[in-house]
Amino acid sequence: MGRDRDGCCLIPSFSSCCCLSIVVALLLIPIGAYFYLFSGGPEPLYEDFDSSEQQANEYESAFAIAVRNAQTSGRFSVNVTDDQFASWLNLRFRDEFAEQTSLESLSGRMNFQALFDNNEARVFIRMDVISDLTFDTLVVLDIRPPTSQTPEGQAVEVDIKDLQFGRFGSSETLENDLKQAINNALTNLLAPLNGQYRIDSVSMTGGVLRIGGVATAS
Repeated sequence: MGRDRDGCCLIPSFSSCCCLSIVVALLLIPIGAYFYLFSGGPEPLYEDFDSSEQQANEYESAFAIAVRNAQTSGRFSVNVTDDQFASWLNLRFRDEFAEQTSLESLSGRMNFQALFDNNEARVFIRMDVISDLTFDTLVVLDIRPPTSQTPEGQAVEVDIKDLQFGRFGSSETLENDLKQAINNALTNLLAPLNGQYRIDSVSMTGGVLRIGGVATAS
């Protein structure tokens, strides 16, 4: 007569069964870790957003007009929509944004959405990490005129009101990098003024960001 086998499935011993369970668990841990890292983050601002070359050009044109007005009349204003800003981030500024936030390896795989309303800016960033896995970030910003009037303080001031970095919390280094990247995105196109300007008004409502300022003599 044949003997009945003990253990699980066709494994002949309890120890072998335990080893199999451990192996399965070790294989499942990375899968669980991936699922945890790349799920449960902030939701996009819009279901669909397609960057527009025309809107990116309109963003640049708004600043070019502001520079000309500052040079001729001494005062300037910039009115841009959140879609123009997001399109420009995606099509013109993505590599620089990635570099300033220490995410150079993802520079070609970052996609932005933006919303200007209630005097705050919301910027959603989806990073394509690998295959179909994405890492999502949402930053809520307060943007206002600078309190310093020194030449080094001509850019806008940016404060982070809320930051959802996937499932994780924030860090001071990450916040500082994001604030500088957004600051540069909003003021780099004023570079022809060589820092000889002062921003004195900022508002964000109804999908439009308005920045006003005056040229200053050197």
